[in-house]
Amino acid sequence: MKILKSIDINQQDCLQITTEVDEDDVINLYNTYLPFYLKYNQKSLCLRRVNVGYDLYYIAEHIQQCIDDQKMLRLVFAKSIDLGILCNKHNQKIILAEEAGKPLETWSWLGSSLHFLENKGASFQSCETWLYNDADGQIVMQVNTVYPWFYKEAPSKDLEISYDDWLPSYKILYKTIISKNVAQMWIKELNDLYATLELNTLSTK
Repeated sequence: MKILKSIDINQQDCLQITTEVDEDDVINLYNTYLPFYLKYNQKSLCLRRVNVGYDLYYIAEHIQQCIDDQKMLRLVFAKSIDLGILCNKHNQKIILAEEAGKPLETWSWLGSSLHFLENKGASFQSCETWLYNDADGQIVMQVNTVYPWFYKEAPSKDLEISYDDWLPSYKILYKTIISKNVAQMWIKELNDLYATLELNTLSTK
């Protein structure tokens, strides 16, 4: 695995954008996967595996919206709410409605716009990342576990677990405040990488 960018969160933790491609000049915007990893407490956690260079634009856009206080928690959410547990519960509500033959009119959810990254990993490695403004306008980054079998079946019997049995194991894996200066730096780093990949893409046409 090759690290293309390492972007600081704070003095200890960082985001890493990686690739399995060794040759720099063939890494491009559209067909090179660029997994995102969170490095913290001597751990490495994949935040998004199926990610291409073109996605960097939308990721930077989300960060900019947080800088501009456009990703505020809705008033319907309590100040101390856990978006991760609410999202898991919402997905379970969808599944139960489908199984009962009474599908919901819409699958949309108030917190969806605060969703930042997701890794639909193998078995219990799935996680999702939120980036949003809290009631004080601070930028909050949260990573939490996700029930892995909402929309797919477990590949083997030993990996099967019901949502209700899984729920007690739910946890927030990482949560921190991102300063707006750091968020601006993230955008610069992402834009710099995007520009490099764009040049590679144009040169190979």
